[in-house]
Amino acid sequence: GPPALRPWLEAFAWGFSAWQAQRWDEATAHFREADRLRGGDACAQANLERCEEMRRHPPGPGWDGVYEMKTK
Repeated sequence: GPPALRPWLEAFAWGFSAWQAQRWDEATAHFREADRLRGGDACAQANLERCEEMRRHPPGPGWDGVYEMKTK
């Protein structure tokens, strides 16, 4: 792909692996970076919201890294 996309992809990938490891602060930092690199990125912003949600309600040890929408 175009080289301009690479730093964003990298930040996003790091964010995702931190997310899967339940390292919310680290994931948040990477997704923020991804958002900044694209001057605003909907995917990164959605993941930032999920990180906040997970920080408030940690999924627990049996979690497989999949985000489930919780309906109220």
